[in-house]
Formats: sequence, C-alpha cells, structure tokens
Amino acid sequence: MAVFFLRVEIIAHFCIVINQQDIMADKKRICLSDGSSVNSYGVRVDVSGIDLNRFTSNPVMLYMHCYDDVVGRWENIAIESNKLVADPVFDDGDEQGANIKRKFENDFLRAASMGITIKDMAEVDGVWVITKSELLEASIVSVPSDAGAIVFYDDNRKVLSIDQVDQLKLSFNNNQLNSKKMPFELSQKTKDSLQLSGEFTPKEVELAVAEKDKKITELEAQVKTQTEAQYSAFLDGAEKDGKITAAEKPELLTLSIAGGFKNVKAIVDGKTTSPSASLADQVTKTNLSAGREGWDYVRWMKEDSKGLMKLKAENPKEFERLQLTIKN
Repeated sequence: MAVFFLRVEIIAHFCIVINQQDIMADKKRICLSDGSSVNSYGVRVDVSGIDLNRFTSNPVMLYMHCYDDVVGRWENIAIESNKLVADPVFDDGDEQGANIKRKFENDFLRAASMGITIKDMAEVDGVWVITKSELLEASIVSVPSDAGAIVFYDDNRKVLSIDQVDQLKLSFNNNQLNSKKMPFELSQKTKDSLQLSGEFTPKEVELAVAEKDKKITELEAQVKTQTEAQYSAFLDGAEKDGKITAAEKPELLTLSIAGGFKNVKAIVDGKTTSPSASLADQVTKTNLSAGREGWDYVRWMKEDSKGLMKLKAENPKEFERLQLTIKN
C-alpha cells in the first residue's frame, strides 16, 4: 500500500503557557497540531500517535514547506494537553531566516504547518482519525491552504483532491472491515450454543467461548460437590447401620471420589454387621479375591492354590491378612 504524505497547517497559538526560560529568550511557543481539531475533510490527527523519532534527529524549520528554504529549527518538541508544541529558533545569520523571525515576532506571520506521513487511519465515532503517523518537517507559512488547515499529498507529492481523499478513507475502511471478518463460518449449532446472532467479530466469538467455559466449569464444580455429598451421605448411613467404622469412612470416601464408589457400595450393601476386616482393603482386592472374602488361608490352599499365589503377587496386603488367619 502506498504511503501517503499529509501536510497539516494550523494557525499558531501564541497564547499557550510559556515557561520562564522562554520568556527570557523572548520565544513564542507554537502549537503545530491540535489533537482535538477536525479539519474540512473530516479528519483529525491523533497527536499521541505521531512518531517524532526522525524529526527530533533533524528538527528543521522550513518556509512554506520548501526543502531549500531552511530558516531555523524547532526545540523542546513535546505533546502537551493533546497538542504537539515546539519552540521556534530562527537562523539569524541567514537573511531570509532573520526576515521571517522579525515578521513572526511582530505577528505578521501567524501560521505554522507540519508535514507527516500516514501510517494508519480509523473511523472513530463518525470521524476519521489518523491514528499513526510520522512527522517529517514543520514549516512557517503565510496562509493556511484551506479553512481546515490540512493538505494531503500522495507519495509523489501531488495534492489529492477531495474525491481522492474519500477514496483513501474507503481503502482504510475496507481494511477495517476485512480485519473484522471471521476466517471461517460457524455452524448454526455452534452459534446457538454460543448465543451468537447476526454478524460478529472473532473477538466476540472468543468472549462467547470464554463465557461458555466459565459456565461449564461452574456446573462441573456443582456436580462434583453434589456427588461428594451423596457419597458422604451414603457412608454416614453405613456407619450408622454399623457396617463401617468412623475410622474407615475418610479412606472410603477418598476411594469413592477417585471412581471406586461402585465397589464401595457393593461391599457395604453386602454387610449386615460391623466389619472385622478393613473394608478399604477389601475394596482394593483384585477380581480374583472378590466374592471370596470369607475364605481363610487353608481353604485357599485346598481349593485354589494357584489363585492364592496369584493373589500374593497381585495383592500382597490381602495375602498377609490371609496368613494371619492361620496364626489365629
């Protein structure tokens, strides 16, 4: 995309607050650009978006934007109260510079103008704003070029007509619209799920997904809390019925939450009296020992010695418990 050159001409404000040093030096601080002014083209320059790096390294003051007529330099360039301001320093040793200084100090020349390149534009509240630009030079001028104090140039330094400026705005507007388009089409089911309708931007989709995720997380937390409450209530009833002890309950609740509630419930439901063996151990038994809780070591040896050896390898804790039945 071609970079466009913008010359902004603004009547110098001579009544801006002057610091003590300026008073002693008999300077008049100049406003080069007012960030709140809208020109006749309906364009405003955002002074906070002006890149001053190139200009501050070579702050030349031109006359009437003529690069051959360097009449001084600019000092103390700054953004103050949404205005780009600077102090003019005229070249007294140059006949033209001295002449312009005299006219300026006696208020015969009252206009200043800056030249910038446009980096970006955007429409804000119905007004086109140059959001990013680069300051190239600032000039003392005799008369602003139009009532809005602004002139546009293309990269060949040719003045743009109003129609051409409108085309420039249109090109930036198209860029804005394209940047808002979704890179792909959402299905109607997805739109309904995210509660999206009409046209929407990628950012709006992102926010809708984040809201959806938040609701899912909240529901999952509610389900988890309710499920744990159900497990706890079940074990409270088992303790009350004498099927488990209070000491066993915390471990059984942990096993239930970890996904073993089905096994816990099956064993608890099968109990009629207070358990003598650790119910937590019984829950963690292998399928090999499930249903043989009443077998002692001797019965295992007689009826399933191979299974006993396998039980020893897979569930050594249960195997040790069985060995104790011999000693007892």
